[in-house]
Amino acid sequence: MTLRELGWSDRFAAAYQPWESKIDIQPGRVAIEFNQIFRIYVDGGEIDAVTAGRLKHRARGRVELPAVGDWVALRKRPEEDRGVIVEVLPRRSAFTRRAAGEPTGEQVVAANVDVVFVVMGLDRDYNHRRLERYLLMARESGASPAIILTKPDLSSDLSSQLNDVTTLAGDVIVHVVNPKAGEGLDHVRRHLAPGRTAALLGSSGVGKSTIINRLVGEDVRRTQEVRAADSRGRHTTSHRELVVLPDGGLIIDTPGMPRRAAMRRQGRRRRRNGFSRSARQLPQGAGRARGAGAPAGGAGAEDEALGGGGAGGSSRSACGIGFGPDGYLD
Repeated sequence: MTLRELGWSDRFAAAYQPWESKIDIQPGRVAIEFNQIFRIYVDGGEIDAVTAGRLKHRARGRVELPAVGDWVALRKRPEEDRGVIVEVLPRRSAFTRRAAGEPTGEQVVAANVDVVFVVMGLDRDYNHRRLERYLLMARESGASPAIILTKPDLSSDLSSQLNDVTTLAGDVIVHVVNPKAGEGLDHVRRHLAPGRTAALLGSSGVGKSTIINRLVGEDVRRTQEVRAADSRGRHTTSHRELVVLPDGGLIIDTPGMPRRAAMRRQGRRRRRNGFSRSARQLPQGAGRARGAGAPAGGAGAEDEALGGGGAGGSSRSACGIGFGPDGYLD
């Protein structure tokens, strides 16, 4: 793959300029992070790498160290088996969570993401308040949020749940899909294009790995059945990975966010920022009806990436919901 297909832009090229003339240095994007070892996508290939000691020493916390989705300056000498990450380029967006074993520290879960899919099951694990917290976290990441509701066949009151979600969502696009059956995923694909990156945010068992498997066309992520008693799943994703999709675009699967962790994180952010507005209270003008497929960030160039039709698009509610030909909401 080329750097452009991986999401390289003029912004990152400008940030990389000081390294342009350095010997044995090249730009790359972090694809996998596992036990301090990284798989880096570079122009036309991939390289295993570790973090330079100087970069570790300079970092004020894990949030400043390489993470999946990061663009980095990578040194790879011909005689070395591995590369060394010498610099992390400034991020355009980042989704963070509390670092394990560090009560006040945070780590980046996914970086340089264009759209965050907030995934919630409509089975017995459905929780309106948790969805609100996840949506707030997605907004804070700097990426455009979208909501994916899974398992509509297991819903006990689909109409009521959809009403709750549309009220909460405001101007955020909502999709209802059944990833196990492969239904409704075309709506998800509209958010993706070559060079465009998405991340999945949600609890374990909501179907994040299944969504990726269906988008790729093969089982690249391990899945497990949820518990029948409460519809809660096990943590099947143990590491983060930037997955390249065959039709273009990239997607990051993240480990399931513990339910209580989302509550703690929201409380910390509110105390730190004096944040008093809930996700329901949107900026003036939010919640207007938009054309088919319009992204949460507005119209314009992103409309094309999502298959948008502007004012001439199909009729849908303010949150971007509409019924597609397959009977699922799009």
